[in-house]
Amino acid sequence: MNDTLLQKGDIVVTDRGFFVFRGPAADGVTNEFARVPDPALPANQPGNPAAKHRSDGRRAN
Repeated sequence: MNDTLLQKGDIVVTDRGFFVFRGPAADGVTNEFARVPDPALPANQPGNPAAKHRSDGRRAN
């Protein structure tokens, strides 16, 4: 996530999930990322950030 070759829109895969690079933050040093859903998980499966249900099985708000 600190790669100097990252360009806006690049996807980074980590042990914490998938992130899209948004560009450098306002401070010019920090990189900004946004979480994206794991394409291998169904959209409504618990564990997917875009899921309609939370990991404890309850419905998300």
